[in-house]
Amino acid sequence: MKTSMKIYPNQRKKSAKNSKIPFYLRIIHNGKKSEARLNVSEISEEYLKKWSQETQRFNMKLSREIESIRLLNNKFQFFENRFNLQLNSQTKIDFPSQLRNYILERDEFSKNKEVISFYNKLNNHFKKRILTDQELSLGTKKNKRKALNHLQNFLSFKNKIESTEKEFKAHDFLDYLISNHGNKKPMKKVSAKAIIKDIKTLINDLIRRKELSINPFLGQTIKIKHQIQPTLTPSEFCAIRDFNCNSNLMIYKDLFLVMCYTGLSYTDIQDLEPRKIEDGEIEIQRNKSSIITRQYLPKQALKIFKKYSNHIETNIYNRVIPKRSLDKMNLNLKLISAKCSIEHNLSTKYARRFFRASLNKADIREPNLVKTMMGHSIHKEMDKHYLFVDNRMLLEAKEKLELYFNNLSAN
Repeated sequence: MKTSMKIYPNQRKKSAKNSKIPFYLRIIHNGKKSEARLNVSEISEEYLKKWSQETQRFNMKLSREIESIRLLNNKFQFFENRFNLQLNSQTKIDFPSQLRNYILERDEFSKNKEVISFYNKLNNHFKKRILTDQELSLGTKKNKRKALNHLQNFLSFKNKIESTEKEFKAHDFLDYLISNHGNKKPMKKVSAKAIIKDIKTLINDLIRRKELSINPFLGQTIKIKHQIQPTLTPSEFCAIRDFNCNSNLMIYKDLFLVMCYTGLSYTDIQDLEPRKIEDGEIEIQRNKSSIITRQYLPKQALKIFKKYSNHIETNIYNRVIPKRSLDKMNLNLKLISAKCSIEHNLSTKYARRFFRASLNKADIREPNLVKTMMGHSIHKEMDKHYLFVDNRMLLEAKEKLELYFNNLSAN
């Protein structure tokens, strides 16, 4: 009787969506074969160079450097231990599927036959797949963790933390989010919708993996009346630009102006290093979404960066502009708007809206160009296959923006 076990990355099953490669287990017993996809983290192709088929493990150095790789190696060792334990026992093996099920603790060999709750299925998936996925941004992971926390609080409030997906009442959860319960304040509908969206993505992942039978949120939606957000008028922007303020307010004013001139978010500006703008252009990965934004910086923004090139804070922290907390930033923007007689409750969000409106007024309308400069995803756009946003287009956009900003006046 000849019996062997093989763990291997199955490149033929590479995901078309994220290019990740799953692991498979192959058992050969008496000339018969049985295979199964392993419920472990998938890997990107770059790590395959560190995979040893002889040891069926990743390189030990890589395992020490990356936690997810270490966990994979430990899991593979567990499978090998189960394999050896069964071979050394007196148990008769008739089919390779028996050994496969024993190694993977399936069917009659299952160590845990109790029903796994709806929340635990989602939470386990988050820990195993989402948290270890290096291609997902930190913001995405935080949002999904926040959504799961809300779900856990709801289930605890209802004393139904162990309920299954079939027992879970999605409409009750929706009501809970937007209603007042004890010390919990009601959530705005737009925020509740974001929570539901994050949970739905986890559910859909589990359904595709056949680890969840139904989607409790099917047909459940939150209707939102979208309101047009207020924006700065050109005259209001000019009032801020021309405001002669003291040194304490100047940094907040300049930070806001840079955001208006570039469309970058507050966190993206705070992380900008001098080397990233050396040639007057930027190509950075946005902190919020991990999407790349590209543009040539207008001279108005570069002038502000140059102003702070010898500032003690920028030199110490290797940044293009001094860093301030978001709370203080928004607090001082309200002070600036009051001094400029602007009625809006000014915050950093106004700057990005102003930049988007400026693109339109500067006659920059090509959708993919706008999305590239704003850092919006074009992943689902068919036109991305036919139109590449090249440097010439970005340069022309910069020149149009500079001219528009240059001609802005308070009148």
